[in-house]
Amino acid sequence: MIALNIAETRRALRLMRGAYPKRYGVQPCLSLVNHGGASALRAVDPCGIEITMALPLSQIVSGRDEIHDIPFFALGAMLRPKADSPDVEIAAPEAGRVSMGVDGMLASFIVRKTEDVASLFEYSRKLREPGEPCPSLTIGAKPLAKALALCARSMSVEETRYYLNGVYLSPHPTDDTAVVFVSNDGHRMIKHALAGVKHDLAEGMIIPRETVAALQTLLAAFPEDTLDLVRVGPTQLLARGPNLMLRTPLIDGTFPDYERVIPKEQPLRFTLDADILDRFVKRVAAIGRPRGGVAISGMAGLDVVNVRCLLEDGGYIQAEIPGQSEDTFEIGFQARYLIDAMATLRAQQIQFFADSQSAPTIISGAAELADPSTTIVIMPMRI
Repeated sequence: MIALNIAETRRALRLMRGAYPKRYGVQPCLSLVNHGGASALRAVDPCGIEITMALPLSQIVSGRDEIHDIPFFALGAMLRPKADSPDVEIAAPEAGRVSMGVDGMLASFIVRKTEDVASLFEYSRKLREPGEPCPSLTIGAKPLAKALALCARSMSVEETRYYLNGVYLSPHPTDDTAVVFVSNDGHRMIKHALAGVKHDLAEGMIIPRETVAALQTLLAAFPEDTLDLVRVGPTQLLARGPNLMLRTPLIDGTFPDYERVIPKEQPLRFTLDADILDRFVKRVAAIGRPRGGVAISGMAGLDVVNVRCLLEDGGYIQAEIPGQSEDTFEIGFQARYLIDAMATLRAQQIQFFADSQSAPTIISGAAELADPSTTIVIMPMRI
């Protein structure tokens, strides 16, 4: 029997519930395990994402130090009302039932091991700590959360190009003490470089979008932690810190060469006031679906740039925005891509760089051009 501290168990369940995707009908499988000499709550979901959270205030009362096949909904229900006792006691399943006691109340729940649940537990038991040195990196929770939040904006959801359904993490091509996070949905790409990272990665890996969402939830709860990201074999990632551990399958595929997407020559260059452009595209989005994209045009030597968007009913919205251009140009972009780009950069001025009016375009904050850590590339559209 294991006595779980109610407060920390509630918190662990709340974080697990928020970390797992809600579109699956099968609830996560729960186990109480011995993790580093202390009790911990472990869950596995249909995506194969395994989360282990330490419960340092819990203790073993008698018997085994591990209990499996705990119903997720039952444990949550027992902890939901206010309790006078600080602990809830859980006994190992016997005769297909698991028992829980709190405040002198005893409940017995049937363990319903469907084929899906059984396969998830079997998958969990096969995962082991790496027995030999594996490629890894050490990173703080805050910079990791920032990198994932930036790249989450442009992850793909298409099943045909499944290798784009996540965030690509790889060593920096020129800096041995940096790593790069990249996402690309086929229309836009976000690259975020993180310097001063201790790592020995030799190649990149694709972290699935479900894992990205789970990590964002967990990192927000432990912002001061430092995590080790360990690649276990070619298809597994282990993220472990002082308060949590997460295992997940990686996407088995080849991520496109992101350096080839970034324009090199960049003869087309212009600058816009970010605040006015942001208000313009948000009004376009509020009015309704535009007929085409936001057209941006300008002439060399002028202090204003024209922006215009045709609407579905035949009307239009246009404005002159303070800006500068080195040449005459006209180019168009999706309004929501511009909104996301400006929300990411949060700069007073936005600069655009492209090889031509139909080529991928870099969007960057004017103050970040010397050494930008975040690069946004958007494909233009016909106008």
